[in-house]
Amino acid sequence: LWAWAMLPVHGDALLAPAGFLVWLALLLGVYAAARALGAAERRSVLAALSVGTTPALLSLVTSSYVDHTVAALFALGAVFLLRAIRGGSPADGLLAVAAAGAGVAVKISAAPILVLSGVVALARLWKRRPEGRLGFRIAVLLAVPFVGAFPYLRAWVEQGSPFYPIPLAV
Repeated sequence: LWAWAMLPVHGDALLAPAGFLVWLALLLGVYAAARALGAAERRSVLAALSVGTTPALLSLVTSSYVDHTVAALFALGAVFLLRAIRGGSPADGLLAVAAAGAGVAVKISAAPILVLSGVVALARLWKRRPEGRLGFRIAVLLAVPFVGAFPYLRAWVEQGSPFYPIPLAV
């Protein structure tokens, strides 16, 4: 994400605005997740502001810190995960898995979120039994997380360890 923000001006001038947009996405995700859990509008705003103004987040809004991106993806994915748990469409589960897969691409510590999202999405897909090709839909659901795995696979092939520079012997 941060490299994309550097492309237009060939420098770091847009990193602070990009960090601010990630912070706004986090606020939106927390607000929407609170609403999905049944909170009133005012309490949802308070929840979003209480998360967004924690010193650990607020002091580093413009610093291009990857944990903000993971938190935003988690919050946005949680909205779809909640919808999938409550009987939403299979697309809700797929979007939750996609957000978690993108989170894993940013930082490997998001892997448990990906596993949880994948289990819920598969359970919803299996329970609902949508019309059409169930096998194809399950294959798409299982393929989405590999978008997040690409940087690790590339590092494994090119450097010999998926967690380069940390060595891994198999």
